[in-house]
Amino acid sequence: GLGKSLCDQGKYWEGLREYDIVSYPGNLKTLLDDNIHSTLIFLVSHYDRLIRVQPDNARVYHSLGVLYSKLSDPQKAVTYYEKAISIDPDLKESIFNLASTYEMLGESDQAITLYQRVLSLKSGPDELDRLSASHLADMARRIEKR
Repeated sequence: GLGKSLCDQGKYWEGLREYDIVSYPGNLKTLLDDNIHSTLIFLVSHYDRLIRVQPDNARVYHSLGVLYSKLSDPQKAVTYYEKAISIDPDLKESIFNLASTYEMLGESDQAITLYQRVLSLKSGPDELDRLSASHLADMARRIEKR
């Protein structure tokens, strides 16, 4: 209910966060899935319009990457993360998300390179650094087992 209320108020990202924390929707699963999907589609449309007026805004492309990831379309997500990084080569969130998407797609070499790139940025250690190091360690263990 809170997620829908937030979306009705135009607070779409907040609504999605509330939808994401629903652990057991019971007989409302179909309604929840429909609400999530319609919110994602609305946001894609919104950011597509923003691109027309802000074609050099890396954050808009990053947001589209996130949305397409949530829509289970990793190829489109890759396209938008790459565009965001081409505009802002130090956009840590996009680099990390692109690395994660490549890892999920089984493209380990690209993922490793990008996780290392996250760690090399001068922005200082943060959660993305910790997660990148963890992913690199996990990937190294998987490669070692082969």
